[in-house]
Amino acid sequence: MSSITLSKAVAIAGGHTLLYVGVLYLREASRPSPTKHREYPSVIKARISAVAIACLISIFGNRYIIEQARTTGQRTGIEEWDEILDGWGEWKLDLWKTIHALGLTMLLFLGPLVERLWIWDEWRALGSGFKYGLTTLLGWRNYIFVLCP
Repeated sequence: MSSITLSKAVAIAGGHTLLYVGVLYLREASRPSPTKHREYPSVIKARISAVAIACLISIFGNRYIIEQARTTGQRTGIEEWDEILDGWGEWKLDLWKTIHALGLTMLLFLGPLVERLWIWDEWRALGSGFKYGLTTLLGWRNYIFVLCP
C-alpha cells in the first residue's frame, strides 16, 4: 500500500461507517422485524456482539493501514498526531485532560438533568432508575454499552 491520500482516507472512513451500520442489519438475528422488536433480549445480544466484532475489525484494520503507511515513511507533519499514530492510534492517558473532558461533558448534561430532577420532580424515582439500568439487559444496552465506545 502506498501513502494515504485524501480520497483513500474518505474511502476508509466510509468503509468503517458501512461496517458499523452494516453489522446491525446484515445478520438476521440482529435485524428488527415485525415479529421481533429491537428491544428483545436476543436482538440486543446479537447487536452488541456484532458491534464488538466491527470495532475489533476496525482497530486491527486501522493498525494495518497505519503500519503500511509508516513503512513508506509517511508522516502527518504534526508531531502529536505522529506520536498517536505510532502507538495503535490511541492517545496516552493524560489525567488532567480526561478530567477536563468529563467535566465539560457533565456541564453539557447539567441543564437537562436539573430540569428533569428538579422541575419535573423526578428525583424520587432516581433509585429505581439506577436499579433498572444495572439489572436489565435493556438498561445495560442503554447505559453501559453506549458509554463504552
